Amino acid sequence: MWEVLLYTIVFAASFAVVFAILTRYVRRVRVEPPRREDLEDELYRTGFWRGVGLSAMVLSFVTYLSLLGFEKAILAIVLGGLTMRGAPKGTPAWLGGLGAVVVAGAFMVCAAVMLAVNWGKVIELINLLQKLS
Repeated sequence: MWEVLLYTIVFAASFAVVFAILTRYVRRVRVEPPRREDLEDELYRTGFWRGVGLSAMVLSFVTYLSLLGFEKAILAIVLGGLTMRGAPKGTPAWLGGLGAVVVAGAFMVCAAVMLAVNWGKVIELINLLQKLS
């Protein structure tokens, strides 16, 4: 029972940290408007990185739906890192990538701790699944 409570607390705390990061920095960011001739390219790049950042953020929250979601967390960290590398620092896209890395990292730490604490039950589950097949 305490594992579920710990899991919920870590999820809520990581969500609160991401929300605090986003609300603190988005207000301070001032992005210079692009020149008229570069407007189309700039809008394309901005939209692309915002989309990648948003998908990384959503994927990092989806990892909490299943305990063994390490592959989703790794993908969220990769997408978040790519967003942070490609988008200008301080923009909403960059902050979305940062939030995805924080949330997915918190999930990986929480899941690793829960697997380590319940390792005997994990082995028992694997043995029972082998008997089913």
